[in-house]
Amino acid sequence: MSIATKRFASGNEAVIDAALAAGCHFFAGYPVTPATEILEAAAEKFPQHGRVMVPTEGEIAAIHMVAGASLAGFRAMTATAPLGLSLMSEALSFFSGMTELPGVVVVQQRWGPGDGSLGPGQDGYNQATRACGHGDFKMIVLAPKTVQELVDLTIEAFDLAERYGMFVLVLGDQLLAIASEQYVVPDPAARPARSVEFGRGNGLVLPELVAVDETAGDFAALERVGRRWEQKFAAIERDEPRAERCGDEGAVDLMIVAYGSLARIAEYALPQLRQLGMQVAVVRPITLWPFPSDAVRSACADAKSVVVAELSMGQMIDDVRGAIGRRPDGFVNWLGGRAPSTEEFASKVAERHRELGAVR
Repeated sequence: MSIATKRFASGNEAVIDAALAAGCHFFAGYPVTPATEILEAAAEKFPQHGRVMVPTEGEIAAIHMVAGASLAGFRAMTATAPLGLSLMSEALSFFSGMTELPGVVVVQQRWGPGDGSLGPGQDGYNQATRACGHGDFKMIVLAPKTVQELVDLTIEAFDLAERYGMFVLVLGDQLLAIASEQYVVPDPAARPARSVEFGRGNGLVLPELVAVDETAGDFAALERVGRRWEQKFAAIERDEPRAERCGDEGAVDLMIVAYGSLARIAEYALPQLRQLGMQVAVVRPITLWPFPSDAVRSACADAKSVVVAELSMGQMIDDVRGAIGRRPDGFVNWLGGRAPSTEEFASKVAERHRELGAVR
């Protein structure tokens, strides 16, 4: 039975406590807001537990070092922001896609594009859920809403990475990065860093391509690899989707679809929306890929209106539309690196709900 420790710290520091508890042996990273404190916490805590931490000259070096540690059989991770993930995307397409190495990347979103703002945003959604936009591969994406979930999902990310042979992204944001909350984390001694044996494909050359028939070329071998990936992705889409619903049960006037920190704000705003006479609930995707289509469809089935809420320009709308079979009735968002208070959230959602009623 593992010993758990109760702590109070920021989300970024909690990431490293979770990594140590998961048996992560190696961290490499480059400072970038709002994930810099993850690097700083790793620099302090990894050596204390006999683990290895390397500050790198950039994000490209970091992801290659993480892949090297993974290739050696150790649990490894990095942390960045969406603009750093852009630089890592080519390496991820090779190491997570072609060679199927396991690893973890914690991504704390800030509003963009480009350097953008240092405040919270959620416009890394498409980048994360569409495999950084490059290559016919996928990565599991987990979206916590609290520091405790950030801890739990970071630990689980290592297990999922090894189970499926891929990099797993934990997609947070600036609010979650700087929030200081109480959380419980297992003691690192309960799961020490170790070398592990992984499954097929964990090498620089895939087994299927080692002995290719020169007369047939390598197309048939590559297709066998691709078909194996298809089966793996189908298994993940079947077994790993998860979502959470909170608020009024049964039929509701309004179902809000939101993820991450904004879903938490939406949940805190429910009492104010009820005071306005609305029956309302929130459904929150926890896995952004695989998107929990069945859970979202079920939650929205008996809602008079479905409204998507984001800290971006609607990047999740297509996934919600695919889940419920139609375009959501409404959309509310906040841009520029600013998140709403619960009062602002309730006011804007109520206004949009009234507009929808007037249209009908």
